[in-house]
Amino acid sequence: MVILFLKSLIMYFRVILFNYFKYFVIKGGLIKILTNYKFYYLIFFFLSKSTFFQVKSLVDTVAIDYPNRRHRFLLTYLLLSNHLNNRVGVYFSINELFPLISTKSLFNSSNWVEREVWDFFGIFFFIQ
Repeated sequence: MVILFLKSLIMYFRVILFNYFKYFVIKGGLIKILTNYKFYYLIFFFLSKSTFFQVKSLVDTVAIDYPNRRHRFLLTYLLLSNHLNNRVGVYFSINELFPLISTKSLFNSSNWVEREVWDFFGIFFFIQ
């Protein structure tokens, strides 16, 4: 039943935000979204405000450094929907010169993890 519900969410997501992600899959109970860095904040806003996803918590933010790539850093945001009891992973790549919009206005817990990413990797977040 849960898988059927998640598949219907995928179809809904593909219809509403079809230009904003590269791929969208369910793997091992985790919804994985690969997007372009230009659209990550729009996807977070949609996931947090949508009644279908009801994502209210940011669990973790991880940055992985690939020095030989053009977009050097892969950022992973792990989000949690307490109401639906599922997790959403949002992945996107950026270079070290691109500042990101902070997700603190959507998720209060992002303040700490974004500071850690700034300290360890030098990725700049600015508050809107």
